[in-house]
Amino acid sequence: MRTIPLLVMGLAATPALAQTPPPAAPAPAAAAAETGSQMEIGVHAYGMAIGSFLTEIDESKKVIDVPPSGRARVVYPGFGGFSGGGGIAVDVSWRGIVGLQIGLFGSNDVGSGSINDVDFDIGQTALHLPLLLKVAAPVETVRPFFVIGPEFVFPGDAEASTDFPGGVAVAAEADTYLALAFGFGFEFVLPVTGMDVRIPLTLRGAWNPSVEDDINSRASFDVERNGTTVLINGATFKSEWEWQAAATLGVAFYFHP
Repeated sequence: MRTIPLLVMGLAATPALAQTPPPAAPAPAAAAAETGSQMEIGVHAYGMAIGSFLTEIDESKKVIDVPPSGRARVVYPGFGGFSGGGGIAVDVSWRGIVGLQIGLFGSNDVGSGSINDVDFDIGQTALHLPLLLKVAAPVETVRPFFVIGPEFVFPGDAEASTDFPGGVAVAAEADTYLALAFGFGFEFVLPVTGMDVRIPLTLRGAWNPSVEDDINSRASFDVERNGTTVLINGATFKSEWEWQAAATLGVAFYFHP
């Protein structure tokens, strides 16, 4: 006779068990933990706004040699400007905490300077290859991160122009250089089932230590002496940028092999 109440209780519990909803899909960080994955591989595509700058040098260092003998003071402005670019990157990290990011992006690195209300424009397109150490906090929704490392810059053909009415000849030149890149940002993890998709926002900078605070490392001048007067017939400006700052926004897909 005792089996009847137990049977009734079992039948009453059956509908409740049948209506239990399936478990929700785990967040990307939780999914990686459940599968035991120790590695994250991210593929990025992004656009960027970039600023390029050459600081003005001290007046005492704006002195050039004038053949056959003698020296003359020249005028040299600082340069600065804003433009755009875009690129791709791949990063590999351990548990989303520390790893290496390799990028490749193109930009239009240009800037302007003014001498006595006369404008000078210099710049070129360039390819940038940053190799960055990336350190991040592997939280589930918004992941802060920091990057630092070398950035190889390969400038294209440099150009210069001026609105000087006398038609002084100006030119620009730029060689390959190595900068120190650094930055920080956030990755916003999107709630996409079965995929790890993020929106990375980065603020970054680059410093070129090869740019010196001296006129001879910034420009060369075509000069001639006419009695006691020194005439400047033209100038060639170096357009290897001392500082660059950028804001990037894109999309990244992460894999957990």
